[in-house]
Formats: sequence, structure tokens, C-alpha cells
Amino acid sequence: MREGDEARTGVKQPSPGSKLPARLLAVGIGAGFLLHLREWSFVCDDAFISFRYARNLGQHGALVYNLAPFERVEGYTNLLWVLMLGLGDALGVRAETLAPVLTAVASLAGLLLVALISAQLRRRFGPARRGAQLGPSSDTDELEYADLLAPALLATLPEFVVWGSSGLETSVALSLGLAAIWLWLGGRIELAAVAACLAGLTRLDALVWIAAFGLGWLSVVGLERGPRQIPWRRVLIGSALFVVPLVIQLIARKSYYGEWLPNTWAVKHHGAGLREFYGVGYLKFWADRVDLVWLIPAALLLRPRHLPLVLPIAVQLGWAWSIGGDFMAYGRFLLPATTLTLLLLGLVLGEARDQLRLRGWLSLVWAELVWAGVALALMVGYARQIPARIQEDREHAFLHIDYEDPKQTPGFEGVDAMHRFAAVRYAAGLAFRASVPADTRITVGAAGALPYASELPAFDSYGLVDPGVVAVAEPKTKGARPGHQLQAPLDYMLRAHQPDLLCHIGYAGTRPPSRAAARRLRGVRGWTGWACVETGAIPDPRAEAGELPSHHYCCARPRGRFEELDE
Repeated sequence: MREGDEARTGVKQPSPGSKLPARLLAVGIGAGFLLHLREWSFVCDDAFISFRYARNLGQHGALVYNLAPFERVEGYTNLLWVLMLGLGDALGVRAETLAPVLTAVASLAGLLLVALISAQLRRRFGPARRGAQLGPSSDTDELEYADLLAPALLATLPEFVVWGSSGLETSVALSLGLAAIWLWLGGRIELAAVAACLAGLTRLDALVWIAAFGLGWLSVVGLERGPRQIPWRRVLIGSALFVVPLVIQLIARKSYYGEWLPNTWAVKHHGAGLREFYGVGYLKFWADRVDLVWLIPAALLLRPRHLPLVLPIAVQLGWAWSIGGDFMAYGRFLLPATTLTLLLLGLVLGEARDQLRLRGWLSLVWAELVWAGVALALMVGYARQIPARIQEDREHAFLHIDYEDPKQTPGFEGVDAMHRFAAVRYAAGLAFRASVPADTRITVGAAGALPYASELPAFDSYGLVDPGVVAVAEPKTKGARPGHQLQAPLDYMLRAHQPDLLCHIGYAGTRPPSRAAARRLRGVRGWTGWACVETGAIPDPRAEAGELPSHHYCCARPRGRFEELDE
């Protein structure tokens, strides 16, 4: 829309000179996000599973958890992320250093893409440009203040900010998916398909909400402009670019690991049994923390043209419920839903402002003032909760964050709890690495920081990197967390792996193990004591004193071995 359009519609268009304030505001939002991220920076234990695969790839050229002669097992679902970190390791940058940088950059890119997608949708489907052509145009990426509302809100919301850290691939997959949407809306269908494929290679479930967006977009275009307006030939080319790499990965997986699906699927698909407890609780917890109830009035502004955003939000919520949710707080599996919900909110509010102008109900100035008032109220509402959210998390550094009645609802691990868990086990792993032979076999519960830091051959009792657990363990539907429903019997762990230390029957604390802790060894025939290491003070920028206290970490040891480590 240019000069004549502004006079005809009453919708003010950005002039070249007005772009600068919007861009400065965008920079300010990015800076605010980074400041907020500092309060949540952490690396969780699960991230170290991918780090271990990446290190073995970068240093030994093997995409495995345990180096030969042990079995190859695909205990990850984020191939592209592991490859990126493996390349960094090969270049001398450790995964635990590189990953937080990449996730922060990905989150910043996600904020920018949200603004650009808002501009695309508003100009192509909004009241001021109804009926515009689908091809790329020079003004699609011009940002208005309305396009920056969603990024500004996301920068204040822990459910978005937290995943700019963690070491997980979550924010990278999100940004690649958003890039696919932005490219698609800009008419660059082939590049959009490539971006969507990369998102799926980074995190497989990203394909769920990306596909839902595509179906929603095709439906809107088909209803409003007719099927003939859809560039089917380019869509088919894009489909080939999307599918072929995924098929290649499938074949490569079968060739390298001997299975069509990753081992993580065999372990984690049992989460469906937790739908009514963890799944429902997960959605309730997310809705409460993002204040979804206060956004419901905006639903009155929804129109059929918003289906490309509404559909992936609904599908993502349904998918998260179907797998039983997650044990981590802050909606990791719902990050796309969080992002698209606030994108949709910003979009409909901007469109409502334009409708007020077009219908002549308010002057340009008053329409802007009303929109600014609503935007400011939303910003203040989210921003004022930040200190309380940080305090809530730190008060639960050793507990799950609960809501309502903790006896009736699941709790979820916060950032401080996950951070401390990983930090202690990372330090313990370093201590074991210095105290036991390099070929010492250990069993573990958590397959992340302790095995990564120790570099010892490790086998986890939950079966993530041990395909044999699926055959011997019955999935739990009560008293288990999502992804932790299988627990290998002790006799299987002893028989299958002949471990030297049983660290999944272990102890961690600031004091040496007590007699009560020793009761855990009863019934484990031939395993009569502890093999303990002391970490020393653990450097920790999140701790008030800059360090965590020294911890004792102990694994069950067999009679007559590792006696020098017994406390």
C-alpha cells in the first residue's frame, strides 16, 4: 500500500523516516530479552546427553553414546543439533560453551521472526490489504509498532526466555520453524521447505506445528482466493526438498543404528499413559503461568483468516497432552504454542486498531492511543510478574514447583532445581574421572552430566541409551515422570552390563552418606559399600555466594573393590 492507498483506507503507512524508531525499539526488545535471560541462564542435565554424542562425534568421528566396542544406540532426537555441537567440538569449542550461545542467538532470531511474520500476515490478510497477491513484495518486512508487541511480551515471559538457555535444541527448532513460516509467507516456498526440514531434523516434533500452519494457510487461501491461486507446482517442489532429507536420515539411521526409529521413541512413547494426570496438569500449569485466561477476550477478534496460527497452537497443545506432558516447568514442549499465541494476540490487536481507523469509529490518533494503552497494560502485566516468577523458582531449588493441591496435581522442575542437579553431577563426574580407571563401567539414572564429565562407559536404567531396557521393564502409569516410566530391574543391569559401580543406586549430599542412606544397599548381594568422591566447592554464578557447597557423590561398589573411596 502506498500514497493513494493511505488516503483511501485511512490506514497510516510507515514512511522511511518512521522505520528508525521501530528498529530502535526492536533493538531495545532484544537487549531486554538478554537482560532477562541472565536471570534464567542454566544448562540442564538432559542437554549433556546430546553433548556426549557431539563430543564423541567431534573427537572420535562416532555418533555414539559409548565408544566401541559398545553397542550403537540413538539416544537423541535432535540430529542437526548434535551435528552442530559436534562440529564445534571438532573446532575446539566444547558443547557446554557453544550450546548456550546458540540457543540465545536462536531466541533473538525467533523474536525478530515473530515481528516479521506479524508484518507479513497483517499486510497480506489484514483489513488494509485484503485480497493482496501472494507473491513477495517490497513492503512485507516493514515493521510497525504493532508488529513488535508480541516480541516485547515474549521477552518478558519466562515460558519463552528460559529456553534461550538450557543447552537444549528447543529454541533452535522454534526459530527454524518460524523461519519456514516467514519464508513461506514471503513467497519463497522452496527455501521455506528447506527451513522446515531443518527444523524437523533439529527436533522432530517441530514438524507437527509447522505442518498445521501449512494446512491452515492452504485452507485460508483456498477459501478466500480459490485453489487456482495456490502455486501447486512450487508447493510440490518444496515438498520434495522437505521430504528427501528426512528420508535420507531415516535410511542412514537404519544403516548406522539398525533401527528405523530412535531408541528414545521406544522409551518415551509410554507417556500416553500419563495423559490424564501429567498431560492435563501440564496444560493447566502452562495456561496459568502465561495468564491465558486474560487473553481469552482477544478470541472475539478471531476470524477465519487467523486459522494458520490458531491451528498449530491447537495441534501443539493436543500433541503435548497426548504424550503426557513433561516434567520440566516453563512449557518446553509448548514453546511454539506460547510463541504463536502471543503472535496471534499482537496480530489481532493490530488489526483491531486498523479496523477502528477504516470504519471511521476513531481518528488515527485515538486509534493509536487505544492500541498503545492496551499494549502497555499487557506489557506491565507480564513484566511486573518477573520478580515473583524468579523468586518462585529459587524457592523451589530442591523441590518441584506445584500449583493448586500438590497431592492432586504433578509438580514441575524449575530452572534452579534442574541447574543444581546438573551442576552437582557434572562436578561429581569430573571427580570420578580423576579417581577411577577410564574403563570403569557405571550404571546411572540420569544419563547427562555425570557420564559426560566422567567420560566413563555408562548405561542408564531408564533405557534412553540402552535398548534392552524396553524388553525387561514394565511402563509405569502412576508415580512416574514423563520419559522416566521404564526402570530396568537390578538383575538386568548387573547381567547385561557387568558394571563396576552402581551409580543409579547412589547418594548425593553435602554430608557423607548416613546409615539411613546405606539401607539402599540392602538386598544388593555382593555390593556392600559406597565409592564416594567429594566435589569441593562448585563454581556457580546462579548461587548467592558464587558457588555451591561441596557435595559427596556416592555409587554402590562391589565387595573388595574401590575400598579407598568408601566413606
